[in-house]
Amino acid sequence: MRIEIGKFVLEVDSERTKRTYLEIQKGNAERCGCVYCRNYLAAFEQCFPDEVLKFFSNAGIDPKKDAEVYELGEIATGIRLYGGEYYLWGVIITKPNGKQVLSKRFKFEFSQPSILAQDQFQSEGSLRFEFNAELPWILVNENA
Repeated sequence: MRIEIGKFVLEVDSERTKRTYLEIQKGNAERCGCVYCRNYLAAFEQCFPDEVLKFFSNAGIDPKKDAEVYELGEIATGIRLYGGEYYLWGVIITKPNGKQVLSKRFKFEFSQPSILAQDQFQSEGSLRFEFNAELPWILVNENA
């Protein structure tokens, strides 16, 4: 299936990606469970751009099963910068230079897998979706 997001054009095997995510029990943020990861899990679905959530759905990515999420600090009162990685099966057809900006609070790019990929994606043909997102602190009674 051909999918466009930002200026990237990908050929994605969404069925294989979906099947692979079924093999993964939990994402790294859920396994970690620290306050930053819990905030990410509480915030991302309501704060990621619709274009990204639609891409995840079309590509077969389970957004709750990240390979890695990390918090990079508070950048404004109540706003924290996060980074992370998700994986899928596919090929980059068109690759623009640098990270793509979907909003002032969300940037992403696709590249070859890192060592952080889940075991199920550690083979030829997987792609890394790497992002930076500014997310609000939404956990109640838990301060970072």
